Amino acid sequence: MPEQNKKQISRSIAAIDRFQQKHSVIGFVYAVIKKYQDDEAATQCALITYYGFLSLFPLLLVLTSILQAVLKSNEALHQKIITSLSQYFPVFGNEIESSIRSPHKSGLALVVGLLFILYGARGGADAFRNAMDKIWRIPKAEQPGFPASIFISLKIILFGALGLSAAAFFSSLATSLGHSFIYRIVAVLVSVIVLYGVFIMLFKWATSSKRVGFRDFEMGALFAAIGIELLHLVGVVIIKHQLKHLSILYGTFAVVLGIMFWIYLQAQVVMFCVEADTVRKLKLWPRNIT
Repeated sequence: MPEQNKKQISRSIAAIDRFQQKHSVIGFVYAVIKKYQDDEAATQCALITYYGFLSLFPLLLVLTSILQAVLKSNEALHQKIITSLSQYFPVFGNEIESSIRSPHKSGLALVVGLLFILYGARGGADAFRNAMDKIWRIPKAEQPGFPASIFISLKIILFGALGLSAAAFFSSLATSLGHSFIYRIVAVLVSVIVLYGVFIMLFKWATSSKRVGFRDFEMGALFAAIGIELLHLVGVVIIKHQLKHLSILYGTFAVVLGIMFWIYLQAQVVMFCVEADTVRKLKLWPRNIT
């Protein structure tokens, strides 16, 4: 490459760098993207997706069993909650709902069985906790060991499952009141509010350091709630487009890969929001492009 071209490229990069550093919004966005890359957050999202997929059906089985036990006298409400939860996965909702079969045990046998299922499903929560600690730069010495880590992960998956179920149910309930534009807006707002509360608790529990408080997660939790809700509004289009290509290449396995793709998209949204919190809290912007 001629020396003159190299100088021209260097001047252009320097000009872009000065521009992004002078404009706080652009500089902040660049810093978030750069930190996402530095933290290898895409790899963390892949781990969350893998363990999240393995945990999905066990968690749905646990939730179905709990709802069946609590709502014995109200089968219609039980079915509505399960349907709302399964619709959390656009396009795949019917397949997931038909695959959920709560065990026909009762009493101690049911409790023991559900505890084993929960223990085996904690991988997703463990991956999420590891990602949060890495993003927030929490030293190993401050991270909880055995058995405290197990209880924290179980708390995360139980609260997360119930919280996401509540968001899906209340959103569905608001939509069922009518199909006008105002009811759809109400459904979205209700879902965002519930998800905001869920995320701010999950972020706090998943981060080991006590130096990071609830207020440090407010922006990330809000953006994550809005991002997940927006993703669900266009989820059908995204999934159908992706599924069309997956079906050609993978046939029967397309549904499995489609669900994993959907989980991965949501994990990325959440991780970017967490990165935004750390950039704001640790004042990691503006950053030099070079």
